[in-house]
Amino acid sequence: SVGLVIETRPDCITPGALTEMRTLGATKVQIGIQSLDQHILDANLRRISLNRIGRAFELARLFGFKIHAHFMANLYRATPESDVAGNRALVTDRRFLPDEVKMYPCALIDGTGLMAHYADGTWRPYNERELVGVLADNVLATPPYTRISRMIRDFSSGDIVDGNKKVNLR
Repeated sequence: SVGLVIETRPDCITPGALTEMRTLGATKVQIGIQSLDQHILDANLRRISLNRIGRAFELARLFGFKIHAHFMANLYRATPESDVAGNRALVTDRRFLPDEVKMYPCALIDGTGLMAHYADGTWRPYNERELVGVLADNVLATPPYTRISRMIRDFSSGDIVDGNKKVNLR
């Protein structure tokens, strides 16, 4: 059988939305959480609280959905240490525990708000050693029953101003 997967933000996970998703035949929800560090979420204008992210997971489980979380390393104000700690919380804290995860490093794309932070030196992409270290630590922290579906975003390397351009880094 084929299942429908719907991708959304945690603040859009409501009983009404989940009922509609079930009506459409969805069986899995992908939730773009990006970080579990409130300071990083705020700095990146995510406009969401950790409590609301936890509530999204709780509701999705209550409605019987598989949960596929998106986690992004190297966001503005993140560090390799905060990325490892955030991912560890995602895969070990009872409020979260997704069935599946995507781990992406942030890529600098022209025309985004991150360009200003890059230009003024307040954000830089992790070098390859730092990035591989974060991804390796995150893989090791992920329980064997949690599927890691992707580790690198599939942007054209021509669109990436700076950051990882190796789509086969995994």
